[in-house]
Amino acid sequence: ERSTATALAAQYAVDFTSIDYHHMQEEAAAEAKNATSAFGAVYTATIKTFQPYYTQHTIVEKTTVQRSALSSINAKSAVALIALDAVTTQKGRPATDRLLRVRITLSKVDGRWLMSNLTTL
Repeated sequence: ERSTATALAAQYAVDFTSIDYHHMQEEAAAEAKNATSAFGAVYTATIKTFQPYYTQHTIVEKTTVQRSALSSINAKSAVALIALDAVTTQKGRPATDRLLRVRITLSKVDGRWLMSNLTTL
């Protein structure tokens, strides 16, 4: 379970923090399937709010996992800490590279680990 939860948290961290203005809504809908209904609704609403800004400024952010570790786990939940390298590109500006650190909370729902929270650190 520990290795599965750690791997899923790392993958979800990339999925939920990589954003491409070309297809934000489609990606958000796909990602919401790996989230609890409550977190999926919040995430989808957040993407909808920021989509005009990302589209106007042609923003693409790609993240890759640098480090991941499980902080805690039990039968119903797990918490992972993930360090990501985030590269952001925008038309007319040089690419920026930054370290992004997040805490991912997973909840076990019907036998599946789903994202139930993402907090930047």
